[in-house]
Amino acid sequence: IGCCWQGLRLRQTVKKYMQKIRLLQRCMRSSCMIFAIVRQKIFAPHVWAMETLILGQRAGIDKSVLKQEVARHLEICEVVRWTQMVVCLTKSRTALCHEHFIQDEEEHGEPIALSSSMSLTSPC
Repeated sequence: IGCCWQGLRLRQTVKKYMQKIRLLQRCMRSSCMIFAIVRQKIFAPHVWAMETLILGQRAGIDKSVLKQEVARHLEICEVVRWTQMVVCLTKSRTALCHEHFIQDEEEHGEPIALSSSMSLTSPC
């Protein structure tokens, strides 16, 4: 028994390490997906809207026509829906990470510093 427990401890340590690596990979994958959505589906339509407003004003187009066109474009691009999706993904990623770190704290008794902006609520 004396020589077997070291092998068991090594296997448990490797298993825990792999779990943490998988969690980090999931969190990074989620972060990359969130960043791509924000860049392509939220920022790009807003940049187009600002460019259109600036160019339209310089070209002498009526402001009300420009605002209607911009509002229609943002509605077509579903910016509000994509923003809600990003909020939901962020909450689920935060909940996943906090759930894992709180379990780790309970198992090892190590305090984990949590930011006040992060919540433990369920996603969406």
